[in-house]
Amino acid sequence: MWSRHEQSQSDTVRVSKSLNEGEIKYVQDRMVSVEKCLKDHGIQSNNVPHIAVLGSGGGLRAMIGLLGCIDQLYEANLLDSVLYLCGVSGSTWSQFEAGVLKQKTAERDILYLQGLCGSVLADRKEIPHLIWQRIKISMDDMATKVVESILELFDCEDDEESAKHLQKIHEIMSVIKSEHDNTARKSMVGKSKEEKYECLAEIALDAYREFKGVFHTLSDEVPEEVLSDERTHLEDAGPVMDSPYVAALRPDRKVKLILSFDFSVGDPFMTVIQAAKYCKDTGIPFPPVDIPEEDKDKPKDFYVFKRENTPTVIHIPLFNMVNCKGDVAKWRQRYPTFTLGYNREMMDELIRVSGLNVANNKNRILQEISDACK
Repeated sequence: MWSRHEQSQSDTVRVSKSLNEGEIKYVQDRMVSVEKCLKDHGIQSNNVPHIAVLGSGGGLRAMIGLLGCIDQLYEANLLDSVLYLCGVSGSTWSQFEAGVLKQKTAERDILYLQGLCGSVLADRKEIPHLIWQRIKISMDDMATKVVESILELFDCEDDEESAKHLQKIHEIMSVIKSEHDNTARKSMVGKSKEEKYECLAEIALDAYREFKGVFHTLSDEVPEEVLSDERTHLEDAGPVMDSPYVAALRPDRKVKLILSFDFSVGDPFMTVIQAAKYCKDTGIPFPPVDIPEEDKDKPKDFYVFKRENTPTVIHIPLFNMVNCKGDVAKWRQRYPTFTLGYNREMMDELIRVSGLNVANNKNRILQEISDACK
């Protein structure tokens, strides 16, 4: 007769046979730790669930926020219950495959990492410096100003302020454009978020066309697969779906419970709503997502979406009515996405507040893990 440990390993091999060899071994090794972790919490089952922790995008806010959540998962002795840790944009740093570090790089201090560990759009200082210093052409000052103004627009919700940034872009572009150019002037007034992003994409493309001469020196570093395509659209994963549900929901990973930490800006339910729509369109099992209207501006600190034959999704907004003591708007304003950095006090406070989302909900997380074992 097989022991429970042997049975769980056999099940892992069977359900994971389409994974690569390295990931199969990783799953086997990790499931031993997962089973022990659950036993430590009084949960014993022949059906040990595959659990994934997701971190959304959100620049430096997401990077530090996820650190606070992971730290509290460790303190609560829950971290070993996790099989997969997935991130997107600001929640990603050190690249791993099957639990093994793919490439060791020199350590950097937090002042350097605060930009480069987030979305490339969040780094208004390092990226222009690295690119424009290397290109060394007479137009680099103007190009940098255009890039910085475009980045400012991504986080700007005030029509008057947006108009100022647009005016700066139009003034710079008018200097370098032909006198016969008839490009229409863009406006952000009255546009939805989706229309705003489309407009910004057009502005960025327009700027690229004018400055494209500065980019030709980089072409030898672009993969041949990209250069050979007639049309290739590359985009930070954040604007597409600001949480790594697609990675976690690969069928061969058999994830049964998702613990999603949302650090994104704006609508605190956008990521899970986007995931539900994506799964509906692609035929991937996903529970229905129903958000009370009153929660959209005043989110709670713990939501569970579940249905038979779908993964259970725990959704936790970073700033909520519990850890922010009712003042969500103040905390959102204090920690913007596009920033040159947070001071040490702000970082410590963000780690504390994000950690409360785990500490305050430990028992509820354990209950969902227990239910997933059935």
